[in-house]
Amino acid sequence: MEKSMTTTSSSASSAPRPVVGAAPKMPKVKYSSKVMAHINAFSIAFAIFFGLAAIFAAIAGFTKNAKMPWSFGVPFIGTFLGNNLYGGSALFVDAVFVLVFGVLSLMTLRKVTSIDDMKSAWRKIVVIFGVITAIFAVELVATAIYSLLGAGEKSGVEQGQLWLSSFLPIFILGLISAGVMYLAIQIANGKTQVLRAASYVAIAVAAIAFVLVLISTLVGFYSKKSYSNFYDDDYSSAVEELRDLFK
Repeated sequence: MEKSMTTTSSSASSAPRPVVGAAPKMPKVKYSSKVMAHINAFSIAFAIFFGLAAIFAAIAGFTKNAKMPWSFGVPFIGTFLGNNLYGGSALFVDAVFVLVFGVLSLMTLRKVTSIDDMKSAWRKIVVIFGVITAIFAVELVATAIYSLLGAGEKSGVEQGQLWLSSFLPIFILGLISAGVMYLAIQIANGKTQVLRAASYVAIAVAAIAFVLVLISTLVGFYSKKSYSNFYDDDYSSAVEELRDLFK
């Protein structure tokens, strides 16, 4: 009996054991209301600002023509994303980021449980977009002065292109920035109902921006005109170019 027990014990001790033990249980990370309030605020603000900018950039791609092409650039993309992006992929990457921001704005909305945290986060948005709006205002004044200085025929300044592709985009971006700042002021003053509406606006803008940029990218890739000439050639309408994708 004793010999049998010894044999059983030795066989149990010699049984193969896994090299890696059981995976440790990861602790659940709980973010504070302050963190969620900041993520929510920046997601909403960035989704609206960069989303609307992407929408206008996509529209500019659809409406360009040889005589007076309209260019509309999304600001700060090169600064944040670097110079490693290929060709026109910067706008598409921007649209993806905008969509992520829009989703985050909804996911974090119910995680904000303190009105003081909400106010604190949106006060930062007020400051940031106040500075951005001021920058665009200075750009507008500088562009107008530059246009006046180059009003002579011998200056070589293309006034139509200057106002269409420089002054107008800056003016639009300035309005968008001022709108986000105004929205931030309302929420920073404690208007929680505005926060909920802003979250829905953010995801809507993000979705529209992504769809328009996606269509613009596909048209640029697969239209009958080559990608390199897509923004330089004259064409009747963006609808005709879009139809070319399905022929």
